[in-house]
Amino acid sequence: MAYTKVYSTFSPGELPLIKSILEADNIHYLVTNEWSGGIYPHATGMEVMVEDAQAERAKELIADFKKNTR
Repeated sequence: MAYTKVYSTFSPGELPLIKSILEADNIHYLVTNEWSGGIYPHATGMEVMVEDAQAERAKELIADFKKNTR
């Protein structure tokens, strides 16, 4: 299975919101660097990856969320 990066953040507080948006739409995801072995996430950044087939939908959901929270 191939994955595509759909979002990246240095904010650990933002990540749960993005994850809940994806979960609500049954989009399966992986997060890289969520727990970086003692290195704070804001030092390395976190990336949200989804299956290629779900990438466009995930990007749309995240864009809508970002647009409505500004």
